[in-house]
Amino acid sequence: MNGSTSVGNVLLLTDADGRVTSAGGPTSPIFGSTPAELIGKDLSEIVGMGVSDLTAATGAGRSDRIELTLPSPARHESVAIMTLELAPGPGLGVIISPATGTELDRTREANMALTASNRQLEAFASVAAHDLQEPIRKIRAFSDRVRLVLADGETEGATDYLDRIDGAAIRMQTLISDLLGLARVAGQTPDRRRTGLDAVLDDVRNDLADQIAATGAELDVEDLPVVVGDPVLLHQLFLNLIGNSLKYRHPDRTPRITITAAQDEDTVTITVSDNGIGFDDQYLSKIFEPFERLWGRDHYPGTGVGLALCREIVHRHGGTITAHGHPGAGADFMVELPQSGA
Repeated sequence: MNGSTSVGNVLLLTDADGRVTSAGGPTSPIFGSTPAELIGKDLSEIVGMGVSDLTAATGAGRSDRIELTLPSPARHESVAIMTLELAPGPGLGVIISPATGTELDRTREANMALTASNRQLEAFASVAAHDLQEPIRKIRAFSDRVRLVLADGETEGATDYLDRIDGAAIRMQTLISDLLGLARVAGQTPDRRRTGLDAVLDDVRNDLADQIAATGAELDVEDLPVVVGDPVLLHQLFLNLIGNSLKYRHPDRTPRITITAAQDEDTVTITVSDNGIGFDDQYLSKIFEPFERLWGRDHYPGTGVGLALCREIVHRHGGTITAHGHPGAGADFMVELPQSGA
């Protein structure tokens, strides 16, 4: 067996019977063969296991891996193997790496991240398309009504229809703007620097001054720490969280928002608490998803993107965000950020 020097991954593609149809990567250091020399061989000759046994052992498509001993005359006795199901065909993909597994682990992590990202993108696109269709349908419907009214030589009712068209257009414009904001955050790397959260909250308070005055809201903010983060994105994060508390205030009491901090050597946790309408914790998995709304637009305006944007900003900083609801009594939003380097 050769030493533990990294030699890179080998990729084999097989047909349904386990015969190699394609081979790539630096095969010689592991097998002592060129890629072309492996084509046509049965998988069991190469790795000592057939398709069914290998799939059962690794869990194809789940990015699991196993370590096994290759049959002679392979140069590496021990390798790590990961299998991938090939769509739409019945064959199998086999990734082989030296047993140190470094390259294979990176491949596995990248594959899992890509799969999760693709699923999230598909769900996001589906919901976005649905929400964008709704104002377009309204614009078209009320445009048709305006035409009918004008065709009859009447103007009564036309103004109301035009107002409805304008409202639908504004909603679509807001939705597109929020989508672009979410896409920008998802596609950028935070400009991390030492950022005092006290200064960030002062700016947020100024931006929301009119809403705070209009609602009579009371903000109780304790001294906040310095973190390493993007000041623009952190401003957006707390602007959305406090704005969310102002929006979902309880109709029978003065809004009160409390912001506290706790920290240790590794993390800082900022908690934004309010006394608003709250929510049931059974809906926790929904509130951070784009366009998911617990309340109708007739009661509380918005696109349902704000908390999704908060989650994306926090994730971009390597942190986590969660919440705890108290139905009819308020909610707590907890943001945990890495403390390293602050």
